This record gives sequence, structure tokens and C-alpha cells, in this order.
Amino acid sequence: MQTLPEELRAWYLGQEAVFIQAALEPDLWKAQDPAEVWRHRIFCETYGGPARLPLQAAAAKALVGAWAFEQGGQLPWVITQRHQMLVEAFRSRDRRRVISESGWLCHYVSDAQVPLHTTQNRNGKSTGQKGVHKRWETDLVNHGVGSLPPLAEARPVGDLPVTIGEWIAESHAMLQPLLEADQAAGRETKLKQESRTAVFWSLQERQVIQQLCRSAERSGALILSAWIQAGSPRP
Repeated sequence: MQTLPEELRAWYLGQEAVFIQAALEPDLWKAQDPAEVWRHRIFCETYGGPARLPLQAAAAKALVGAWAFEQGGQLPWVITQRHQMLVEAFRSRDRRRVISESGWLCHYVSDAQVPLHTTQNRNGKSTGQKGVHKRWETDLVNHGVGSLPPLAEARPVGDLPVTIGEWIAESHAMLQPLLEADQAAGRETKLKQESRTAVFWSLQERQVIQQLCRSAERSGALILSAWIQAGSPRP
């Protein structure tokens, strides 16, 4: 919310708790819809790497087939879909709907900033690092993050599918250093009586803070873009 212009932020004033709850709902929805889990990830390996990700869902399905498309995740295309749903919510001028759609959109945008959401090796199984997803996404945040540095003001996004593809590529590029840092933390704590989380944090602090900031700034950018596309309505 801090990234948004005042006129847009007015939609959310006094409803921050509702917004936070909405941002948690996609994870809770997995219990109701087993297919939801695939909307939170994209296995870049399915397409030969992030540079080869099709911009449109229909093109992706045609390229690899329906089964591989489903099992390979749909995160980039879900972000585009949820963005359009937010545009429609703003056009409806339904404040409750705007806040709900904003929360859901921000959840998926943030998922795209997690390197382990871009790979088949999302929990370290193929590299013998079981549990690395929780160690990075949860344990490091709980261990070291108390606040974030000042965030950049939101700027509207141009070509949304291209932009999302760039986000995925950036996150995926962080994957190998992340896995190496986790391995190093495991080795270090066998030699020293130190918390593995503390050592892992010392190696990944900059990356964790960077991705949290990007999550906030890029979520704001998509909310702003949706609002502008809807005609910049007042609440």
C-alpha cells in the first residue's frame, strides 16, 4: 500500500486487515481445490528454461500438451488472469471485490519472486536438500526480517506478459546461488555449533530483502496498472 499514489490508496484505507487476509487466501484455497497448488509455481524446465516460457497460456498448453502444462505450473499466466480480474473489480466500483482481488493478485506476484517457485527442484529433492523451500521462504524471513527499507513508488507496467516473464527469469537466475548457500550453511553447522538458519541468513540476507521489496513494489505496480486500465475510479 505504501507504494501507491494517495488517490488509489484511498480504496484500501481502513481495510488493511481485510487486504492481509485476502493475500493469505490463495494458500488456504489449496484445501478446497487440489489444482490450486499448480497456480503458485512454474517449472521452467518444462519449457527448456525461463527464456522459452510462452507469453500466453494457450501457447504453453499447445507446446507441451495439457498434462505437462498442468503439472508444470501456471504461475505467469495466473498473474495475468488475476490482473484482469482486478481491472474488472475496479470497473465495478465494488470496494470489497477490489480488496479481495488485490490480495489474491499480490499473493501470486510474490510467489513469482521466490526462486524455488520456478523449478522442479522446489524443495531440494534432486539435490539432497529436502526442506530448503521452508528454510528460505519462511525460516530466513522469521529469523532476520523486522522491516523493509523504503520502497519505490509504483509505476504502471507496460507489456504485462513480457514483464512477468522477466520476473520469472530473474528469480530463476537466483536459484543456483540459493542452493549453494543452503549447502554451505549445512556444511558450516556441522563444523561449528551455530544455527543453520543464522549461517544461511548471512549468505542470503541481501537476496531475501531484495525479493521482499520486489514483491511489494511489483504488487503495487500491478494494482496501479489495473486501476489505470479501469479508468482510475475513485472509491
